Amino acid sequence: MDPDKAKQPRAMNWPNRISLARLLLVGPFVVLLLNQQPWPWARHAALGIFVVMAVSDFVDGLLARRMGAMTRLGAILDPLADKVLVIFSVVLLSMDTVGAAGYHLPNWVTVAVVGKDLWVIAGTIVVYLVTDRLRVQPTPAGKASTLGQLLLVGYTLAAADIARFSPDAAHWGVMAGSWAVAALSVIAIITYTRLGLAFVSKEGKWLENSSDKPLDNQTPPGKASDRVQHD
Repeated sequence: MDPDKAKQPRAMNWPNRISLARLLLVGPFVVLLLNQQPWPWARHAALGIFVVMAVSDFVDGLLARRMGAMTRLGAILDPLADKVLVIFSVVLLSMDTVGAAGYHLPNWVTVAVVGKDLWVIAGTIVVYLVTDRLRVQPTPAGKASTLGQLLLVGYTLAAADIARFSPDAAHWGVMAGSWAVAALSVIAIITYTRLGLAFVSKEGKWLENSSDKPLDNQTPPGKASDRVQHD
């Protein structure tokens, strides 16, 4: 057996199983949010599932690093689970017919969050088509944005309980969190755009009939790195 292959982590290891389970839990979470009226306990159950998913987001990354089990599948499943959870959460919590016991997210924060994720996804596809290379790698801006989104969703779900002690803290906490998440989304967009453009300028492939194509003795772009930044 090839020793290099023997050292490679299995695709469906424990960190990836946790990421996949988190992705599958989005379904019950959405059902609970949509049925808060007929099921009085649904909001608290949704909050409980959300906390489990948020904690698992930390656990799977920690396990992957500790076990040396970082795989390409995990690099895709982890941010995919985060994006699916966050997008469903902010969209549903901004709807008057859903919300969280009377507390809703402003529609502009939904636009900022969903717009950021769509921008990143579209940019990743464009970079791949231009360079034929793809590597998913977290960035500080992306991590901060995702963390802010998770905290905002959790706070909004718990806002009705917080309001029992301080209605102002519940209301202004949601508003302040919304502004912070919108700002982090804009920063993330700027960061990804700059990194994506720099990557394309270095790694982009030439068209066959391009007049700017380098001569045979010149090094074409696409040889230095294969990293694409992603949260």
